[in-house]
Amino acid sequence: MIYSADLIYGFTVIGLHPHVSLARKHADLLVLGLDNAGKATLIYKLLYDRQRPTYWPRLHGVTYTIQIKNTIFHTPVLSGHPQARRLWKDYITSRHTLGTSRRPQIHFTLYNPLSSLRSARQFWEDWVLSRSSSGLRNLGLVYLVDASVPERFAEAKRELDALMRIGEMENVPVLVLGNKIDKSGAVERIELAQALELDELQEETRRAINFLMCSAVDGIDTSQAVGLNTADSNVSGLDAHVHEGELYPTLDPTKNQVRLATIQPGTFSAPIQCKLSVVSLDDGAIGESLSYVWGDPTITLPISLEGREFQITKNLETALRHLRYENRPRVIWVDALCVDQHNTDERNHQVALMHRIYKSALVVIAWLGEETDGSSVAFDTLEEIARDPRLHLLPPKEPCLRQEYMDQDHMSALLMLMRNDWWQRVWTVQEAVLPVNLVLVLGKHTIQGKTLSSASTNFSRHWRTCCLEAVMKRTDRPWARFLGEGGLRQISVLDLFRRQALADDLDFPLALSSYRNQKCLDARDRVYGFLGLACGIYEGFLFPDYELSLEQILEATSVAIIERTQNIDIFTFIYTPLGGNRNGKLPSWAVDWTASMSPKFYKHFNSRVIKSSRFSAGGRGPAIFTFPEPGIITVKGCLVDCINAVGQCANSYNPAKAIPVYDEWRHLAEAVQTSPYRQSSPGGGMASAFHLTLINDIIFDPDSLGTVKNIYYGRVRGRDRMPWFEKWWKALHEEGTAEEDQEALHFDHATVDATHGRRFFTSAKGYMGLGPAAIAPDDVIAILYGGDVAYVLRKTDRVMEMDGSAHSCYEMLGPAYLHGMMDGQAFNALKRGELQEQTIILI
Repeated sequence: MIYSADLIYGFTVIGLHPHVSLARKHADLLVLGLDNAGKATLIYKLLYDRQRPTYWPRLHGVTYTIQIKNTIFHTPVLSGHPQARRLWKDYITSRHTLGTSRRPQIHFTLYNPLSSLRSARQFWEDWVLSRSSSGLRNLGLVYLVDASVPERFAEAKRELDALMRIGEMENVPVLVLGNKIDKSGAVERIELAQALELDELQEETRRAINFLMCSAVDGIDTSQAVGLNTADSNVSGLDAHVHEGELYPTLDPTKNQVRLATIQPGTFSAPIQCKLSVVSLDDGAIGESLSYVWGDPTITLPISLEGREFQITKNLETALRHLRYENRPRVIWVDALCVDQHNTDERNHQVALMHRIYKSALVVIAWLGEETDGSSVAFDTLEEIARDPRLHLLPPKEPCLRQEYMDQDHMSALLMLMRNDWWQRVWTVQEAVLPVNLVLVLGKHTIQGKTLSSASTNFSRHWRTCCLEAVMKRTDRPWARFLGEGGLRQISVLDLFRRQALADDLDFPLALSSYRNQKCLDARDRVYGFLGLACGIYEGFLFPDYELSLEQILEATSVAIIERTQNIDIFTFIYTPLGGNRNGKLPSWAVDWTASMSPKFYKHFNSRVIKSSRFSAGGRGPAIFTFPEPGIITVKGCLVDCINAVGQCANSYNPAKAIPVYDEWRHLAEAVQTSPYRQSSPGGGMASAFHLTLINDIIFDPDSLGTVKNIYYGRVRGRDRMPWFEKWWKALHEEGTAEEDQEALHFDHATVDATHGRRFFTSAKGYMGLGPAAIAPDDVIAILYGGDVAYVLRKTDRVMEMDGSAHSCYEMLGPAYLHGMMDGQAFNALKRGELQEQTIILI
């Protein structure tokens, strides 16, 4: 057995066109085979001289750049999925036409088996279009067959026969590898050659076929080579197994194994020494796991790991030093120690296990850092608030919390605690939501996660209801800052997702949106860092793959969510900032979870997303959609109207700046001459339509107290809230604030929630509504089947042929409120012939 790279090198160099220079050559090596034939394992071996763990079959095409001796191979590995195989011929034919010169690395993931055809086509089209010279003179083909699965030989033969009959392959050297000879049940060379009918195929096609039996893991058996001259390959035997003394013990992914770190005992100042061991999650709980902030990756300190010097961030070194016992070892799972961060496949696999790692831990320790001034004060305050749910926050309500815990010092300490970096990190979300037992540690002080939850629930309930008036009268700066930054909202949101996770019904897109501003070193973790939360309908909907670009991951996430849920609710999360500056590499309908929002805007944006479930503009049935090609989705619906006039964007909390905006909006509404609202249906008159549009027809609702979603809010419907509006309008214009009257204050909160970061608009037919900041006159308002709300689209110059006719393509700007059309009225208009159903193409 010899190392596979040497024979691949020998095969390719001998088979390439003779004019290719032998000094620093470039060549393309196309790797094909049925699914699970071992293609990615072979490439991993060539790249790293190590076995690739077989976590799951890859359903995507990837191009690798591999240097073997003095030749650089650009190696596309196309998917072996049955649908994707139909594209092999197209790929080769197109490459023959366009040739080879520029060779960027291109990665394109198939979103799932149902959409593999579409995505594989995009992969080979991208790769082909990156070439500019002519011919296939620098191409070699490697075709893998799993020799241990005889029942698939006929299938493998059919695909090989089809490949060999492609005219453009006439001068391409072909190497057939009978792989997995290390497996039990693998057949001998002669049996496989007969099953594939290689002799007959060579004679019929007048083509030489190089044929080897091999193990992509262990090497190639040269004694079984057919038609291969290896004289120039400079063959040398290399160890195919993990080198002795490697830092990381090997994991068996089929057993769901992880590594644990044992922190050896020592005094606080002694050097830190750790050992690694391997356990299976299938065997039960793993004890302790650590949640912490990595910190600056450029500031590191050494520890001893498996007897070797190992650099870790200063934050982690500090955590290990504080958590280490003096007289006994401490076993704990720590990502930076237990996962080979330089091994992409291992990262992919371990990230996919995060859900189980944190759920199976008996205790998750959240390290918040070293003790600071006020650490104990903050924890004591939370203990007090959690003590009794009946205790009011402030007098004159009774019974009341001990007021020393509500003074400026205690509020300042709470504010500093909630500003801790741990709350701002992507990965800490699932680390806080999933465990059965969470303990926060700040220096020498600890607090139970359950205490945090009780404190947050008690505080929020009193603050928003019975204690609202007293809280709003507190003018001291620490209280104002604490409330202005959300109070204990961060804990409340974690509690919401904890309850949903326990019910196996976590709203995964809402989780992504709720933490858009969280920090991470790799932008791709804005998705991957939350996959551990995916449960219920979202369980297993997406697997991490760090070989993909950010844009590919974002598009794949939107596609996977739409296909899994069979609805388009994901469009509600689309954010197009003022000026329309979005990621230009991303389709307009794919949500960019990395788009930054101001903290204030993002609070109101997510509130609107949650409240959107109160509507049913597109009906309660499933969406009707297709993905004809990457970057494009078609949806069924109707174009309701065009935007006629647009007001200023409401983006200020300052009444002096907000009042002119609301005044302008009211003038726009009153200027509409012809409107459905003037006919009293569906809007109930222009004045009524305007005040309901300002609050999106949703306002404080005491009857909804205690619900998990849409807490404290409900549709206005038959209740008369015009007096609230009039009080608010008068207070705002005469006093500059609505805080003196509770009904006016409720209307003010609802208005800010509905309008912040949005524009008021009127339409050609006389409708009014609220839309994204980027909207402009002539944009189109659409109702899409299965969508909770309306959407604003922008017509582009692109035209696409579909069903024998040309269709305009649109960009998605985002969700909108269209007063009088939010409860399925479009369907009645369709029946009356006032609107037309159509297929809308989004790009």
